[in-house]
Amino acid sequence: MNIKLGDLGVINTGNTPSMKIEEFYSSNDIPFIKPDSFGDMFRLNPSCFLASVAEEKARIVEPGAILVTCIGTIGKVAITNAKIAFNQQINSISVNNNFDSEYIAYNILFNKFRLQSLSNSAVVPIINKSDFSKFEIKVEHNLEKQIKIKKWLNKVNQLKLLKEEQIRYLDLLIKSRFAELFGDPIKNEMDWIKSTLGELSSRISSGNTPKGGSNVYSDDGVMFIRSQNVWNNNLDLNDIVYISNDINDNMRETQLHYNDILITKTGRFNTENSSLGRSAIFKGESGSANINGHVYLVRLNQEIRAEFVLSILTSDVYRQLIRRVCVGGIDKRQLNKSHIEAFPIIIPPLILQDKYIQYIDQVNKLKFAIMVYN
Repeated sequence: MNIKLGDLGVINTGNTPSMKIEEFYSSNDIPFIKPDSFGDMFRLNPSCFLASVAEEKARIVEPGAILVTCIGTIGKVAITNAKIAFNQQINSISVNNNFDSEYIAYNILFNKFRLQSLSNSAVVPIINKSDFSKFEIKVEHNLEKQIKIKKWLNKVNQLKLLKEEQIRYLDLLIKSRFAELFGDPIKNEMDWIKSTLGELSSRISSGNTPKGGSNVYSDDGVMFIRSQNVWNNNLDLNDIVYISNDINDNMRETQLHYNDILITKTGRFNTENSSLGRSAIFKGESGSANINGHVYLVRLNQEIRAEFVLSILTSDVYRQLIRRVCVGGIDKRQLNKSHIEAFPIIIPPLILQDKYIQYIDQVNKLKFAIMVYN
């Protein structure tokens, strides 16, 4: 059955007691939850606390309440295991006895993208309490079945988290190997020859939106890569769209070649997984894909390896560089072509780059084995 969140129980929006009153924050009596407190498996990791004297000025919920972020990053979900307070970026749902909190939390999480579509602000995403309360989800009406589904989902989630932890460890190994071989690519303590991405490339250009926009997309033809398809070190083609061969021929300048690096052009500045400056490599057949206006292609010359450059572009220090040089409004930012051309790139010997790439290949085989066979 479909049911509105407001019909599941009591919904409240949090608030923040005045920071000017020192006694409100003088002891660690009550965990104070903000969006950065949300962890895995609906757990909370509070970094701030309130004194008990602030309880009357705070929004308090008891154990078993569902928390959902509704300002900024939309759709993080957690469940309280103690009495807590929470800020105004979060709504709580204290469900009635007909519903299992964990089952409902999973259901909200699975509808995260629908929930995000309710956002009524282009700058900082916001879902107000009224719209949140009217949001509908489909639930199993029988409580015993809810609990059975919840237990099965918990087992699946535990396995997923284990795999993700193993993958994170392998990613750290790659980062450590890069630092061991090459050092910091910005500071260049190892004094490698240094150039710019523009000087190392035969082409840097952004794509275009075909005349007619999304109306010309088709179910087959030439892949048309948009910013939502480009993630760090990965092309996600789950929602890929296609353009006709004729349109692709008219956009010849941005047809992709094997080993082109793709960099996203725009994105919100302060959101998790921002689309600003994400980078991946295209490994498909040359001419089999094109890009829209929110994606740059970078075609390197022969003196440097694409996989090595990608490791630089996706490093933590480069994320910081991108945040420094991007331009735009309070939240939505953009990388111009001149920024990308000016990106500093170290140039170690090719034999050392190849040694590093072989290491990446071996680690990626382990990652694939974890995802497939565990």
